[in-house]
Amino acid sequence: MANLAILSGYQDGYGTTLTHLYEITNEKEHLKKAIEVWHHAIEVALKVPLYDRPAELYWKIAKTHDILTEYNEAAENFQQASEGYLKAAENIPQLKDFYQDYSTYMQAWTEIEHARHSNAEKQYGEAKKHYEKAAELHEATKNWCYMGLNYRAWAKVEEAEELSRNEKIEEAREAFQQAAKLFNETQESIRKQLKTIVTNEETRTAKDLIDASTTRQQYCRGRIALEDARILDRQGDHMTSSKKYGESVEIFQGVMDSQIREQDKKELQPIINLCMAWEKMMLAEARASPNLYVEAAESFELAWKNATDQSTSYLAQAHSSFCRALEAGLKFEKDRNQNLFSTAKNHIEAAMSHYLRAGHQTMSDYASATSRFLDAYLYTYNAQTETDPKKKAQFYRMAERLLQSSAGAYLKAKHPDKSDEIRRILARVKEEREIAVSLSEVLHAPEIVSTTTSFATPIPTHEQSVGLEGFENANIQANLITRTRELGVGDDLDFEIELVNAGRAPAQLIKVEDVVIDGFELKSYPEVCRVEDSYLDMKGRTLLPLKTQELKLVLQPISKGIFEFKPRVLYLDEGGKYKSHEPEPVTITVQELGIKGWLRGPTR
Repeated sequence: MANLAILSGYQDGYGTTLTHLYEITNEKEHLKKAIEVWHHAIEVALKVPLYDRPAELYWKIAKTHDILTEYNEAAENFQQASEGYLKAAENIPQLKDFYQDYSTYMQAWTEIEHARHSNAEKQYGEAKKHYEKAAELHEATKNWCYMGLNYRAWAKVEEAEELSRNEKIEEAREAFQQAAKLFNETQESIRKQLKTIVTNEETRTAKDLIDASTTRQQYCRGRIALEDARILDRQGDHMTSSKKYGESVEIFQGVMDSQIREQDKKELQPIINLCMAWEKMMLAEARASPNLYVEAAESFELAWKNATDQSTSYLAQAHSSFCRALEAGLKFEKDRNQNLFSTAKNHIEAAMSHYLRAGHQTMSDYASATSRFLDAYLYTYNAQTETDPKKKAQFYRMAERLLQSSAGAYLKAKHPDKSDEIRRILARVKEEREIAVSLSEVLHAPEIVSTTTSFATPIPTHEQSVGLEGFENANIQANLITRTRELGVGDDLDFEIELVNAGRAPAQLIKVEDVVIDGFELKSYPEVCRVEDSYLDMKGRTLLPLKTQELKLVLQPISKGIFEFKPRVLYLDEGGKYKSHEPEPVTITVQELGIKGWLRGPTR
């Protein structure tokens, strides 16, 4: 059995070495090999049995899958880790509460990985549910309850994303405001907790999250500006909408400049390009400017080149082609050059194709309706310049049919206002045999071009499942045990402090502070220690991994009142580093004289 335990430890160390190799080389094969090695280590550990080691190994595997963005696999292994800690709690009752806390924490990370997977699949409603559950589970833990607000903030971001993509723009704007507020509260919550965190890993993560919360608030403000721009676009105020898009560009650029990870920058770059394109497009709409449509198209081209997913790439290409079509259409109206008309038609056809590839049927329908309107416009123009009455009538009939088809296509594309506009033009054509309207009055980009479905919403990357470091070294946990919480003055209070080493390395016990508090006298204590003032000197006693040291005390109250026992354990880890642990305090109520007090008489 001892040999198997050593073998499992060696395999664990080999897996960790492989992860360090990945950090140096960035070769993912090292991570995949580490996962394989750790699975073998689990098989060995289960034969010993080493009660908590399988849970730790599943945890390491889950973290590695997360690095590989294999979120479902990460979730499965966090779930296994959670179950492993529950088994450890059953087999080591002295650490029951300790392991159950870790089990709940692992369950929270199971939900986080499910949320990340849902986000990557653009299932924002599902991601919201998982983050809300993760928040609840964090709040149920002792050590990580301060992180609950962070995941409530992410749940609100996912809700806002879902609303935005469903074109509920005002509601999305409000949700982003609430998310920004929650990130601010998260920042304060972590900052308050920072002074009590003892492990280096958790301290680093906490500091990263304090900084990240500021950036996340800025991201939400950028999204608020973007939603404002979309609202103004719908209201027909294209000039102010353009300014709002410009504001969002500045905010997102600031967010990107503050990022350290290249992946985070890559995710933000297409968002900036899209907002720049929308800024130009709104200005083009306001000024009916072909040149500004060209600039918008160029920004959309940058967005598709920088896109991190295929859907965003196709959508940006479609938007670019549509802007090119609008540019050519407006120029055709001015110059009546048939080549410009052909160019506009070609770009419209390209836009239709890309919209379909991106999975946006309604936008493809809108492009198709616009294409038919262009054909109708050309036939009407030809009819107006034709001298042969027979050919003139034929051109008008073709125009009428295309206008009817265009009106139907706009309706199918869920643009009834545009369909009504085309039907009014059709009525005039039938009556006057001419289109008495300029192309610039009809040719517009659809509102849905500014849809946020083309966004790749950022996934939280600063969050890490911290706590493994606590198992690598000595880790003293303490339980306070007493049979009674109420007694009288003069009665004996049997009090036990149970020390357990939950780490993998031996601990050197130094002292237990605040054992004797005002209002009590210490009547007896174990021989393994000596009393110095109000603390127990543990004489440097060694406590091995998963071993227990029981300190049985007898205390006697000398005055009535409500007293809180909150001892503090000081010890050295195997590296000689001072560490401390404070167990959950115990409150004792002392009333009037008890039986022994009456026998002894009143105490002055």
